[in-house]
Amino acid sequence: MMDKIIDTISNWKYIENLPDIINGFKFNRMLQLEKTKYFIFAYEHSQLHRKLTVLYDMATKDFFGRITIGLNEFYDVNLITPDINIFELNLRQQLESTLLSLGDFNQENLGIEILETNVLQWKYSRQLPTSCYGFELFINPSQPVRIINGSYIILDYSDFISCSNFVICYNVFRNEFFADMKICNQPRTISNFDAGNLEILQEVLHNNLEDTLKAIRMEIDLLTKNKAE
Repeated sequence: MMDKIIDTISNWKYIENLPDIINGFKFNRMLQLEKTKYFIFAYEHSQLHRKLTVLYDMATKDFFGRITIGLNEFYDVNLITPDINIFELNLRQQLESTLLSLGDFNQENLGIEILETNVLQWKYSRQLPTSCYGFELFINPSQPVRIINGSYIILDYSDFISCSNFVICYNVFRNEFFADMKICNQPRTISNFDAGNLEILQEVLHNNLEDTLKAIRMEIDLLTKNKAE
């Protein structure tokens, strides 16, 4: 079955006419099989740490468009289908606009729920350090990023070398801010940043942000040391 899909993709005329660059994103024809996934092509903006990857997954028998923003990855729900013809139609309609929205912040792409939190006007965001314990302020609350399941990333401190980050998200269905983190690419749970509004979030960030990044850095260093030994 996979051989048939690979053969179909290898003869997919749509790929032949794709532009080399769209909005600063460079085209990469991949055609690589990794376990159940066959990676077809990608558009990547290395300076922005953002990428759209097009692939087929034998496990689900679907074509996907996978969005990468820093160390955060998710599938674009508008680019999931088992039919290559429908997938091509969706790509023709949405590829350029997807890469435009990935590369350039546009407030018009945000939902009313996130705007009503007033996070774009949050004065506290100006006090956030641009770097802390080797983590870079990658996503600022003034430019939140829509992901999946009704959530937005409003804050992201990343260390791309160690594949570690700390993020604050807002979920529109729960009307709640919450935190996620990765340490050496492994997700970890954290609950002490849960907040129902910006006022509470500001307080917990003020009290815990630097200590949390310091603790993550210490664990990264320990894991790196143990791996070297």
